[in-house]
Amino acid sequence: MMHASAEHQAKTLAELSRKRAMQPLPTAKILTVCSGKGGVGKTVVAVNLALRFAATGLRTLLIDLDPGLANVDVHMRLTSRYDVDDILEEACQPEEALLVADRGLHVLPGGRASEAERVRLLSIREASGPRRLLEAMSRFLRTIDVVVLDTGAGLGPWVQGAIAVADRTLVVTQSDPAAVTDAYGAIKVAHALRPDREAALLVNRVANKDEAILTATRLRKVASQFLGFRPEFFGWMHDHAAVVTSVRDQLPFALRLDDQHPTQRELAAISARLADALELRTKKRSAP
Repeated sequence: MMHASAEHQAKTLAELSRKRAMQPLPTAKILTVCSGKGGVGKTVVAVNLALRFAATGLRTLLIDLDPGLANVDVHMRLTSRYDVDDILEEACQPEEALLVADRGLHVLPGGRASEAERVRLLSIREASGPRRLLEAMSRFLRTIDVVVLDTGAGLGPWVQGAIAVADRTLVVTQSDPAAVTDAYGAIKVAHALRPDREAALLVNRVANKDEAILTATRLRKVASQFLGFRPEFFGWMHDHAAVVTSVRDQLPFALRLDDQHPTQRELAAISARLADALELRTKKRSAP
């Protein structure tokens, strides 16, 4: 279950969000991908979802919001000079930090501060950081259909801030008890911050469909009992060797697998459901 301090932070942030008058964010739809527990394949999901959105004709931006272990650019063999911290510190213009990957996907790398720099950066890595980042990028975001925010592990301020600005939050979990417990914590935080935007659920690295459904059913039952709602189950992804190989080779499986591959079909189904939930109009449904 979630620590009391994290729950208190979530309630405080929700209250501040309600009381504080905020400028509306740009019209791009925002999808936040989180997990609670690290190591469940959240970044792999975020990267490949973003590429799939781009393949369907959506103008897509992927932002790495992991302040400690940022590695979206590593997954895609991209080299960056600037990152999210540079934008927040006004050390560069937003466009200078953006990279362009396959399928025209725009990528904003996350910061990799040293231990000494982390103390200095605490002031910009607070819960308001994701909103301030999007506001700083408002001019560019007018050209974007959907923003995918890849968050770090845990439920710290930046994760909470990313959930607070999201049109939809996708919680990624696995079937092991620790991952399920932390996923429930993420769902609980998302419900406290955005009761108007219920979190969705994706079960990753399963051996079969039954494992995915059992895991989702357990989580949805607990959420219904204690939170009063059942998070939508958006699908699952198998623990396939092709995914492991794609991570090792730094070539996302959305780019290398045939459209008829089971993993590619699972990704397509999940991205289509998310596009519908976000009310995104894709220009084409199949990858080139």
